[in-house]
Amino acid sequence: MMATTQFEVLNWKMSHLALRPSEEHYDPKEEEIIIKDRLNKCLRHYDVILRYCKEVQETTGLSLFAQYSTGAITICISLSSFLIPMTHEDFVILVCYIAGMTVEIFYPAYLGAELTEKSENLIFSVYCGDWISRPESYKRSLRLMLERANKPVVITCLKMFELSLITFTSVMKSAYSFFTLLKCLLERQQ
Repeated sequence: MMATTQFEVLNWKMSHLALRPSEEHYDPKEEEIIIKDRLNKCLRHYDVILRYCKEVQETTGLSLFAQYSTGAITICISLSSFLIPMTHEDFVILVCYIAGMTVEIFYPAYLGAELTEKSENLIFSVYCGDWISRPESYKRSLRLMLERANKPVVITCLKMFELSLITFTSVMKSAYSFFTLLKCLLERQQ
């Protein structure tokens, strides 16, 4: 959530690099220095965000993998519990448990998708800024930032799969497929 918020701040800064009304009375060289300084601050901010995301990736990769794996396995096993007779109370408890496990794997996937989306929006924010009339050195700095921003930030679990809503959907589909397969096997045995 911290990185997503920082990308929102950076997106706003990049789309509002223009001079403020109080600064429009400066001579053109001073104006360019002010704008270039703001751009450099944004570039440093972007670098700090990328380093932060890398640190998060390195420190949480294993725990996110464990959380996703155990959550997916638990959902599969819990769904198979629907195949045995149970009381209404057991049914309600099982549904609540499956819902809790679903939320446990949905929330990181949602946050991962949000982070990727906000980092992709950085390119749009750069294009929305006032860059056409700027000098070539300013445009070169923007191109450098755009080259780095072309690869969106993606958080992965042990570099095996990314945290996204697509991953969440595939985990839920796999759990339901396992449940359906088990149900068909039990029906054939009877």
